[in-house]
Amino acid sequence: MPTDLPVFPDVERVLMDLFADLATAASATVVTVVPANLQQALPVIRVRRLGGADDRWTDRPRVDVEVYGTTRAVAMPLAKTLQARLLSWPRATAHGVLDRTDTEVGPQEIPYADQDVHLVTATYRLALRRF
Repeated sequence: MPTDLPVFPDVERVLMDLFADLATAASATVVTVVPANLQQALPVIRVRRLGGADDRWTDRPRVDVEVYGTTRAVAMPLAKTLQARLLSWPRATAHGVLDRTDTEVGPQEIPYADQDVHLVTATYRLALRRF
């Protein structure tokens, strides 16, 4: 009788752990959902899984990493710092191991509904494995 494989790590938890020290240094908060009081919480880093697939051994999630800031000069450097962290693999966290990151769409500013908020977003393809 086959044994069930352990579940894959939650990529959002992995990224929250991976970014925790960078967020603290930037006085930012890492979240999975944009807070209702966004303007008061800036800067904010949002991580979100968009999908992806696995091969039974490696999870290959596609993720967005969004940085909300008071200005582009705040949001863009933080987004590039997060990108550098993601590209510096392998990385182990309490939730799993990040083996590889590929940038699908690099950090770019996109319009946000509130003109007092600047949004920089990037999309990555990760390779995660269990411990």
